[in-house]
Order: sequence, then structure tokens, then C-alpha cells
Amino acid sequence: MKKLISVLIICILTVLTMTACTVNTGDIEDITSSSSGKRSLNFASDIENSVNIKPSKSNLQGKSSKEQDKDSSKNSSVTSAVEKSSSKSSLADSSTEKSSSKSSSSSKSSSKSSSKSSSKSSSKSSSTESSSVQSGNDTPSTQATVDVMVDASVSSNGTTVDGVKTYKTVAAALNAISGENKTIGIKKGTYKEKLTIPASLKNLTLIGESSSNTTLTYGDCSSMVGDSTDASASVTVLAEGFSAKNIHFENSYDYLGGSEKNKQALALYIKSDRSTFHSCVFSGHQDTLEVVSGRYYFYDCTIKGSVDFIFGNNPSILFENCEIVSRNRNSSNGGYITAMKGNNGTNGSGVATYGLVFKGCDFTAESGVKSGSVSLGRPWRADATVTFMNCDMGAHLSTKAYSGASSKERYVYMNGGGLKNEPQNAHFTEYNNTGSGAISSAVKGCTMLTSAQAQNYTLSNIFAKTNGSVKYSTDFNAESALNTLSALYI
Repeated sequence: MKKLISVLIICILTVLTMTACTVNTGDIEDITSSSSGKRSLNFASDIENSVNIKPSKSNLQGKSSKEQDKDSSKNSSVTSAVEKSSSKSSLADSSTEKSSSKSSSSSKSSSKSSSKSSSKSSSKSSSTESSSVQSGNDTPSTQATVDVMVDASVSSNGTTVDGVKTYKTVAAALNAISGENKTIGIKKGTYKEKLTIPASLKNLTLIGESSSNTTLTYGDCSSMVGDSTDASASVTVLAEGFSAKNIHFENSYDYLGGSEKNKQALALYIKSDRSTFHSCVFSGHQDTLEVVSGRYYFYDCTIKGSVDFIFGNNPSILFENCEIVSRNRNSSNGGYITAMKGNNGTNGSGVATYGLVFKGCDFTAESGVKSGSVSLGRPWRADATVTFMNCDMGAHLSTKAYSGASSKERYVYMNGGGLKNEPQNAHFTEYNNTGSGAISSAVKGCTMLTSAQAQNYTLSNIFAKTNGSVKYSTDFNAESALNTLSALYI
């Protein structure tokens, strides 16, 4: 009997112990949403939510589409890094895929910024001066105080909207202002106008909503305007200190279908000094962008063309973090990117130490441009000075040495000034470029910079008052100018 009672007591204690250790899953749900307002961590969803932070509308206010794409790419990269921490190669693979997919310009623009920040900046900035300009990564923080606004949707010129005089056309807005240090805001729209910004409007700033939807365009080519290349420009800038952000400068002339003999068609002609462009697009075919006798800083811009589409008389120019797009001209000869003179004109007849510089840029091509068919440059005069450094170069670029026998070589000759100007007599230099179109050692037509020489390609040196034999009368703090411009939105 005593044994039976002992067994029963042990069984009862065992049952009580098991009950005390059991937890109802419903109790967990009650705890996570208790009346105290505190919530326990649901690891799967909370970690994902805490990392995958999407930019709010206020953070994107005033940003160009390129900048928004950049922020989006950054956030998705962070998420990927957490979710795939066990496979750390995922981000590198993503970057590689972006680099290898540069066969059409429509797909490249959206991925350019993220691939550049993930691969180029981290691996190459140590070899030369890393730009201290933060504008490409920062959210615009200052709503621009505009003197006048342009909006094609207003009923009439001079209409007051939100306390600001607003005009239907850019030309009307330009005519409404005078003096220096003015700002014009341009609402989204396509403005078909042939514009000249006079020298009297010194330090003028144009700010659009986005280069994807704010376009200044016209369609002249040289043959339409007395065989004058300069006169074909959709926009002509003569004002010192000019700056522009979020604007698409376009020449819409039908290069492939037009019957005119001389098809040079400029999107922008600029003869200025101390000018800055941020998040702008320049579109044309032959002679898209002409830069003359000054100092120009292009940051995070896109330039599109096929023949000599960046050219001028060798002013001091820096294209940084830009995309250079070779357009399809339906020819086995894919074209030429640069055509520079060495004579700077108004600022001296000698050669600049730092002429046209491409730094950290992507060289891409539209679909249909054949591999190895595009030349980096040809000298308009023998003393042209052009440098390509830390750039990603697509397979459309020729890697062949100059021989004079083919138009599809890395650098080719150009007739100008009654002379046959050959690239080996000019100053074409390269350093630390990557991609299928890059070369690791010099070929005839160019030389390779040393590491010590590359270190000298800084903002302060490129835009100095004295640049080789070229001299300017005023200082140009390009970093400050870009940071000020990049902070603005309308």
C-alpha cells in the first residue's frame, strides 16, 4: 500500500512539472502587442525593416532622377549585404553585372551611379586625389531662391505664381532679368527655343526639376545657318560664372535622316569661365558640346554624340563621374569622342598642362555601335591636351595603336589648319582605366601617366589661375561652386 501511494505521488508531481514548463503560443502574441505599447523583436521582419530604409518623398524632393536612382541603389545594396551576409560576393557580382551590361544607353543611366560608387570610387580613389565634393551623394537641402520661374503651363508671361513672376518660355524669362547673380527655375517641360545667355548675365544659374523631364532643345545644323558650326547651337552661353543643374541641353537635328551637307549640330556652345554643371545631359550627334577659352567643371553629367562630340580650343575642363555615350551612326566607323585644339585663345596661345580631363567616367555606347569602332580622340590641332584617368571603358572603344591607315584606331589624325595633325604629336595621356576598352600600356598615339604624375590631377591644379602657358585673371574654387549648386532644388 505504501508503495502504491509513493508511485501515485511521483506521477502527480511529474504532471504538475510538465504543465508549469508549457508555454502557450498565444501568450507570446499577447506579449508582443501588450497594452504597455512595447513590442518584442520579430527578428525576421524587424531586421529587414530596419535595414531596407526607403527614402521618403521629402528626402527625394528636388533630386534629379539620377540622384534618386543612386539613393535607391544604395538602399538595395545595404539590404543585400545583410540578407546575404553569408555570401559576400553578391554585391561584387551585382557591380560586375552592371559593368558588363553597358551595351545600350537606356539601361546604363539608371545603373551608372551605383556601379561607380561600389567599384570605381573604392578601388581607384586612393591612386589620385579623391574628390572631396560630396554633392553627388547628398540630398539637395536648400530650396533655391529664384528670381523668375519658367513654366510652360502658365496662362501668360509674367503671371505671379507663389509670389514669383513666371514665364512660359526661357527666352521670356531671360529678357525679364538683368544684372548679375540671378537664378532661373525651370519647371518640367520641353522648351523648343534657340537661346543666348549674354555676357551681362554674369553668375547666372539655371535649375530644372530633372534632366529627364526639363529639356532645352532646337534643331539647327551648320548648313541651316550659313555653314557655321557655332551658330547651330541650341543654347549659347557667353556669361562668366554660369551654372546649370538638372537641365537637358539637346540638339534635335535628324543626323541620320537629314540631307544637309554639313551636319554639325551643337546642343551647347559655351565661351565663358568658372562654369559648373551638375546632373545635366547634353544630346546631339556631331559636335554636341563645344567648350571655349575657360574653366569648366562637369559633374555627374551625361554627354551623348557620335562624331567629335566634345570639342573646343583646349580650355581647362574636368568631366568627373560622368557618362560619355557614343551614339549609333549606322556606320562601321563608330566615330570620335574628342577633337581639341591646344591654343586656348583669349587666355594665352600656349599649351595647358591640364586640358581636357576625364576622371572616373563611364564610356558607354548605344546598341548597334560596333566593338572597337570608336576612337577616343583626334587632334584638331597638334597641341591638343586630353587625359583619361580612372575611367571604365566599354568594348566599343578601339585599343589599336595609331598607324594612319585606319579610322578605327584608339587615336587618329585630323586635318586642321592646313596640316595633318597626328596624335603622337599631341598630348593624349591615360592612367588606370578599366574595362574591355582600356589598355594597360601605351600604344602609338598616347602615353601613360606615372602614379606620381596622376597625383597632380587635382581640382586646384586643373582650375588654377596659371595652367601651363594658359593664364586666367581670377580664381575658381570649383569644389565650393559645385557644393553650392548641388545643394539647390526648386
